[in-house]
Amino acid sequence: MKFRFVKKAAAISLMFAFACCFSVFSSAVDAPSVGSVTVDVIPEAEGIELRLHEVADIVNAEFKLNTDFAASNVDITDLKDSDAAQAAAEAMMSYAESKSLTNGIDMTVNADGKAIFSDLSVDKVYLIYQLKEAHISIQPMLVSVPYIDGVTANYDVKINAKFADNSDAFRSAVILNKVDDSSKPLKGAVFTFQSKEYYTDNLLVPNDADKGSDSKGNYYWKAYGSDLTTNAYGQIVVEKIPFGTYRFVEVKAPDGYILDSTPHEFELSVAGAVKAENGVYSKARGTIAELTIKNMPVPTSSTPEPSNPSTPTTPTPSGKPGNPVLTGDSLNVLPFLCVVIAAGLVITLTAKRTSKNKADR
Repeated sequence: MKFRFVKKAAAISLMFAFACCFSVFSSAVDAPSVGSVTVDVIPEAEGIELRLHEVADIVNAEFKLNTDFAASNVDITDLKDSDAAQAAAEAMMSYAESKSLTNGIDMTVNADGKAIFSDLSVDKVYLIYQLKEAHISIQPMLVSVPYIDGVTANYDVKINAKFADNSDAFRSAVILNKVDDSSKPLKGAVFTFQSKEYYTDNLLVPNDADKGSDSKGNYYWKAYGSDLTTNAYGQIVVEKIPFGTYRFVEVKAPDGYILDSTPHEFELSVAGAVKAENGVYSKARGTIAELTIKNMPVPTSSTPEPSNPSTPTTPTPSGKPGNPVLTGDSLNVLPFLCVVIAAGLVITLTAKRTSKNKADR
């Protein structure tokens, strides 16, 4: 009878393993009285609350809904694939929320991205779901304790969480800071924001696209939305970006500054988000990209303006070598004046003597 139970339980547990994608951490030879479930999310989900409800008993390898969930009419005995298991988990979560069931166990995802439910009763089926909406959306899941791996009953199991399509688990953000050479924020810089797209069909690539190739294949840079302009704090923020490689290229510099047309490339591969405080953006959680791009001011002209050739220039005294500028105080005229006076007296006396001699004749 015990072997029959193990055999049937193995088939049921393998079905749950396929549907919920969880793996085994440890096992016990002797059946313990309690077990545990570790939900492995991601570190960026730290602080998200999960709730665990006991939904069914495992009796003679059969699932029997308990009192709280019997009226849900959810059939968990024949879950053929992951879609069916997911649908059952979602139906049970909706029922629990509609009935405002509060007798579950609440657990917060820790800094390692895990939520650990311990001291759980064995031979049970549990429902685990996200208690409140958050930046990451975790799909509800069903798990049985124990989980039968072959013929071994495992009472400590690990579940790898799945994420909803609208989850930010695979999205991040970037903050661009535009500053001058003194780290002053610059408003009004315009950038194009582009994503790195790999392609195999040349017909899909615009003719004017910036193309290249790397170890992953041929790629081109595709505009990711319209051009973006730095705000009053010199920032550009792009949120909820899917993981990938991106770049900013400046297409218009702030007034009075030199354009920096160098492409600034970065990669996003870990979830993260931003927050705003008094209009200034910073990292809120996880990992984001942060770029600081500097603009140098346009240099001022130091060349003197040319003089107007038609405008006469007045020479000014100079202490430098060259032709001296003479003033009235620089020339002594007294000796010349004495010579002139003497010459005048000689000519006058000679003239008078000549006139007297003519008169005497």
